[in-house]
Amino acid sequence: MLSRTHHCDPQFHEVTKRVPVHLFARDAAQRWGDALREEAASFGEVCSVMRQLAFGGGRGVITQPLASLAYRLVYRHWGQYSADSDWFAEQSDGLLSPAQCAFLQRQYSWTHASPYTGGCSTISLWDHVAQEMVCFRSLDWPAAEAIGRTTRIFDLRGPRGETHGSSAGMMGMLGILTGVREGVSVVLNFAPSPGLAGRCKPDPTLMLRRFFEDLSVHDFSDAVELLSRERPGAPCFITVCGVNRGEACVLGWDVAGPPEIRWADKAGVLVQTNHYHNASSAVGRNKPQLRSAPPGGWFHTKLQRNSQQRAQFLLSELRKLISAQEPITSEALCKLYSQPPVWNHETAHWVEMRPKHNQLRAWVHRADLAA
Repeated sequence: MLSRTHHCDPQFHEVTKRVPVHLFARDAAQRWGDALREEAASFGEVCSVMRQLAFGGGRGVITQPLASLAYRLVYRHWGQYSADSDWFAEQSDGLLSPAQCAFLQRQYSWTHASPYTGGCSTISLWDHVAQEMVCFRSLDWPAAEAIGRTTRIFDLRGPRGETHGSSAGMMGMLGILTGVREGVSVVLNFAPSPGLAGRCKPDPTLMLRRFFEDLSVHDFSDAVELLSRERPGAPCFITVCGVNRGEACVLGWDVAGPPEIRWADKAGVLVQTNHYHNASSAVGRNKPQLRSAPPGGWFHTKLQRNSQQRAQFLLSELRKLISAQEPITSEALCKLYSQPPVWNHETAHWVEMRPKHNQLRAWVHRADLAA
């Protein structure tokens, strides 16, 4: 069932299930085999739900031929991580074909051709007590309940089996939406566009997977330099957060060309939701904004329509928190994110990252969703 979140009063429950991914192993079975053995049931649910999301109802008349064509012409021969995608299709017990699995791995890019308007809210700020930068994000997407129930923390193992980093996601997803490695974290946010931007470039989630596989990245400046050279296949915002005060920026890509970079303010604060800021050359792509809550309240409003409201609220509350010299605790940030429209009908999970300690924590909003 593609259920949205109907619980307007979230109670935060931490996701504790961690599964290993041998990121640098030789083949897909070695990379993902241990994780799949632990998460076979949740993988089956992810396959079923995501298949319905992309190919169910009348959508399949368009999306199924599109997936088959893209797979035959592009993904099978030149697509990134095709071997991993094909392996997962084989493990799905017939729920997904190789073409469908490859299509779903690029769901972020294909969503730009659909009526859906994505969400997500990301903040970076300086924790004056712990003397480190903190990044916190919500993931807001269709099928929020199912995504929350299948959210796991993946321990990304390095070339020698060491802990290389962590990501929050679902079993079977090859790309990365949210992750941390020693000294730096990255978060993907949805960016508005006039339609499908899909040049022959990587889906942003797969681009971030490649970022985690690049061993030349050692700190915040390395990450910004590397990602600035990327050209993703769809418009997106990527928040990069480091360790030292003020080490945070948002790289915003429009349809083509290099990203525009927006930096944290002097207090070390940065907020990104789902609109281009006024100084951006792409500001004209923003959706019209709601200026006041409708009769039903902010909780159920469309996420690109309330993007500026979310950003303004978060910025205002963060400034209050900083001026009060309050500790930047996980509990304080969860409480902040529990207020609409930051908390909304498509919120699936929340993630906190502290790059100084290569630490990632995740929460869902009901006890029965937490693993």
